[in-house]
Amino acid sequence: MRRVRLSWPLRLATLAGLLVLALYVGSMIRVEKPPPPLPTAALAVPSSEIEIQVLNESAIPGLAVRVARFLRESGFDVVETGNGNRVGLAETEVVVRRDDMEKGARIARTLNCQIVRSEKNADELVDVTVFVGKDIDRLVGLPQ
Repeated sequence: MRRVRLSWPLRLATLAGLLVLALYVGSMIRVEKPPPPLPTAALAVPSSEIEIQVLNESAIPGLAVRVARFLRESGFDVVETGNGNRVGLAETEVVVRRDDMEKGARIARTLNCQIVRSEKNADELVDVTVFVGKDIDRLVGLPQ
């Protein structure tokens, strides 16, 4: 086998060509960067900072207290319980009293409730009112 010897200028030109080729190929490779993190303002309000009023409108005694206990055990801040004006309400309702519908949606998910609506009331001191209906025992397993 015959060995070919290259002159220094030819060796240098070959090496420079390989270097240029390597840089070109390297520039063609793309590395995907992960998306930037969400700003902290987009994070949800903790459950403990949602003030809730629970009103029993089912005509079944003691349900407001049982629902309040369930919500407290789930991390929410129940500030008031009592009886509502309507008697015999069939379906439980979550009513948002301020602008944040996400707060009401979180409570509704916790209670497996399908009815969430907004009824702004500047006189209310709570974020959300839960009107307990006759269906609450079917929706969640309440403590006794």
